[in-house]
Order: sequence, then C-alpha cells, then structure tokens
Amino acid sequence: MSELEKHVAENMRQLRQQSDVTPELGSELQMANRLADGDLRDFLRYVPDGPSHGWHRWDDSHWVPSPDPIPRPLAIAVHCAAAESLRRGIDLRSARYMESTASMRAVLAQLQAHDSMRFDVDQLNPPYLLATPDGLLNLRTGEVMPATPAGPAFLLSTAVTYDPKAQHPLWTDVEQHVASLTDGAVVKRFIGASLNGIPPDRKMLFLVGKGGDGKSTLLRSCYAALGGFGGLLMADAVSGDARGAHGHEILSPLSTARFIYSAEVPADLDWDLLKAVSGGESRGAKRLYSRVTTVQMRAWLAFATNTPPIVREQAVADRCIIVRWEKPADPNPEIVSLIATPGEERAAFLRACLRWMVEGNFEYLRDGLGVPDYARPEVEPEGLAGWWAESVAAGVLVRGPGRTPLAPLANHAAQWLRAHGYTEPTITALGIFLGSRVGRKREMLDGRKISLYGVHLDVVGRG
Repeated sequence: MSELEKHVAENMRQLRQQSDVTPELGSELQMANRLADGDLRDFLRYVPDGPSHGWHRWDDSHWVPSPDPIPRPLAIAVHCAAAESLRRGIDLRSARYMESTASMRAVLAQLQAHDSMRFDVDQLNPPYLLATPDGLLNLRTGEVMPATPAGPAFLLSTAVTYDPKAQHPLWTDVEQHVASLTDGAVVKRFIGASLNGIPPDRKMLFLVGKGGDGKSTLLRSCYAALGGFGGLLMADAVSGDARGAHGHEILSPLSTARFIYSAEVPADLDWDLLKAVSGGESRGAKRLYSRVTTVQMRAWLAFATNTPPIVREQAVADRCIIVRWEKPADPNPEIVSLIATPGEERAAFLRACLRWMVEGNFEYLRDGLGVPDYARPEVEPEGLAGWWAESVAAGVLVRGPGRTPLAPLANHAAQWLRAHGYTEPTITALGIFLGSRVGRKREMLDGRKISLYGVHLDVVGRG
C-alpha cells in the first residue's frame, strides 16, 4: 500500500472514531461533502480561474496539474470510502455505483464548489518565496523552509535545489565574463530581481552583441535553472509586424513565469505591447471556448539581439536597459551541449547558476537595479549621445527657428564618430536619434519629400 493509500485509510479510520453514525453515501453530493471534510485537500486542490485552471495534485514541493480525468487521489479516496460504507450497511449496488467513472466525475464536479478544495487564485505563487525541490526559499533571508500542502501554494518549482555554495567551472567562466562587462552588475541584479515574483520596475533588459558571444547562453542557463519559473518567448510574438496575432502567445508564458527571455529579436518591436508587459499591467485574453481570463503580469523580460532596438519615443527608451555584450576571449562551446544533456553534471551547473541569480536578488533588494544614467540613452548606436552632448556644448549644433536637412547633420556626425573611433550609424538610426532630441517635419523639395530638423550647424561660430 502506497503512502497516499495509507494516509487516506487512516483518515477514514479517524472519521469513524469521530462519529458513531457514518453519513449515508446515497448521492454524489453526500460523498463529496464527506471527502471535502477529510484530508483529501492535502493531495488534491482545484484552481478555479486563470491559465492554471483545473485540478492539481500535491508533488512533495508544489502542486502540479492532474492529467487524469479522474485524479488518482480522488479515486483512492472514493474506493476507501465505499469499502468502509459496505461495512456500515450501504448496499453493494450503491457502493459499486459510487466507484463508477460516471459517479466519480459527478463527485469531482461537486467538490469544485467546496471552499476547502479551492485555491484562492490571488494567493498562488506568493512573492518573495521560491519553490524548489527541497523546500521554499525565502528570497529576503535565504532560509529554506519545508514545503507542505497547508503552506504557501505554489504551482511551479525550480529545476534544481538551492545551494548557497554551489560552484561549477563552466558557470564560473560565465559569471566572471558578466562581471567584466561595463554593466555586468546591472545584468546580475535584473535577472536576480525577477525571482521575487513582483511586477518589473518598468524595465526591460537588452543584451546587444555579435553572434556567438554567449549572451543567449547566459539567458538560456537561467531559464533552465528556474524550471517552471522561467519562460521562453518566441521572437515573432514581440515583432512589430506581428499584426496583433500574438495575444495568446504572449499571455501563456508571461502569466505564470517570473523570468522570460527571447533570443534573436528584431530591431523593430511591438512597443505598445512591451510597455504594458514591462509595466506589470493586467492583461486579458480569450481562452478555450471563448472564456476570458485576466492575468497580472509579473515576468521580467530579457532579450538577446545582434542589433540595438529601434525606439521611437523617450518614454519607451527610459524602459530599456541596453548592455553592450563583449565576446569572451575564449568562449566555451561545451555549455550549450551541457544544458541540453540531462544528468548530474547539468544539475550541478544549474545549481551554480541559481546560486548566482539568488545573489543578484539580494543585491537588488539592497541597492535596487542601479541603472547608471549612461545606460539609458544607449538605445541609439554607440557614440551618438556623446556627439550630441559635445557638439551642443561647443555650440556646433545650435537649436534655432530654422530647420536643417539631415545630410549636413549626418556628415558632421560621421566625422565626429570617426575621429573618436566609433562606427558610423545608418541614416535611419541617426534620423531616429535626432527625432528624440528635436522637432522634425516633412516638406516637399524639388518634387520629393524630405525631413527637416529644428537644429542647424554653426560651423563658423564657437565650434
């Protein structure tokens, strides 16, 4: 007899001792009432709404969806109750009916109405706690507490246990490379902050660099270590030309996970959607049979891309943390295959990764994200912010009533950037940058429409 069967049998024995008269089981409602008053809720619970809608069973550390039409804990409880009722006088035909599939489905439907069997959706996966295979991690103190069915209710769990001393040589390489980046500490705090399960600080993380430099490997490692708390978002779902067909794709991972990553995203993104998500706003979408559900977004978004995002307004730019990802001197290709290969070696690597993320969380709780001022305007190609600031301060660029075509501004920017060792931006990138600093209007000139900017070059003056 399994531990579950022993526990249910002991519960039935205690019910007999509590009362000399066993309730009649002549209907599914009576059976449901009896089971709801017992210990069935320690093995089976119902989620009444949201993306996790349905029955869940206890799995030692958290609650997992029950894939069976008749959950196993319910079937065992009904069989035990029917057998006991036979000894109490119920007729054999009624007992057999209570054990039928049709009757068990009816009992299951009746149990959904019992408050003791239902989760309060707002209390699921509470913040500042993290369910792991060996218990609940308090993200404020670092303490690991036992997980029990009567304790905080989690429908997710990390893939590995938490060890504050976990180390792995391959992860050490990744950790050291992140620390060597100009904004490596911001990356660590951002990813660590996602563990808390609170809405993001109106920020999104962009790791920008050439291919094969390890930025996607970092995000993929964190995603693997977090298990159910991590999510993968397809790049097409946030593309600016997705034409609104991605409501469900966005909702599915963002409604439950705490950390979401997406690799190889395009430069043109759906900023209206990303503003709503990064602001922690509630989202609604139709589910199966047109059932509408509303979900509070808690996921922190991190993107890996080869090209900086095209941002057309300052309100969006302020939400973007752009980190220039440098290629390590000796990138290790073993990490990719290690993450994809189940086994103890992979688990040791992911434990070291989880330890690093938890450290980042403690740094976030102590210092906040700590995004430096220079990291915000890095939405535009590198060097343009410096060109603008220095040229305006020197009087070379003067704002005035007149408007200037893009060509002379582009030529001056190109000369300055070359002199300072920067790569020249495209005309499109320069136009987007100028549009965020000064006014622009479109006019017809010689039969063609051109853009005029409210700034002119004072090449004879102080410059």
